[in-house]
Amino acid sequence: MILYPAIDLIGGAVVRLHKGDFDQLTQYGADPVAVAKSYADSGASWLHLVDLDGARNPQNRQIDLIANIINSTDLLVQTGGGIRSADDVAALLDVGAARVVIGSLAVHHPNTAIQLMHNHGPEKICLAADVTWQNETFYVAVSGW
Repeated sequence: MILYPAIDLIGGAVVRLHKGDFDQLTQYGADPVAVAKSYADSGASWLHLVDLDGARNPQNRQIDLIANIINSTDLLVQTGGGIRSADDVAALLDVGAARVVIGSLAVHHPNTAIQLMHNHGPEKICLAADVTWQNETFYVAVSGW
């Protein structure tokens, strides 16, 4: 079993949202590189990194910070958050992401997801789904919670 410690980013800070609600934010630190290094020092080999600014608006993707986290540790980084295009995937792979996580894109544009896997290899693309439990039924959430 591989455990993936996670960092969610907003404005360069480490945060958590309650059920994806940007109005219910808790900040856990202002130095995500230090948090990533602490995970590596604790024995982690992978990091799950979510760019919540990029999820809200892909033009605000924190690509420089993501690159800095990748280059500052030996962690393999899988990252996502608002991945809406092949260009988004390429930008993250270009800065050293080991894997790019796509969710809603695969639901809304499955042929694009298939093409991304063909172009980059299935080991570089991770399909992910947020799942909620309501009224004794599981639901896949798209476009956030």
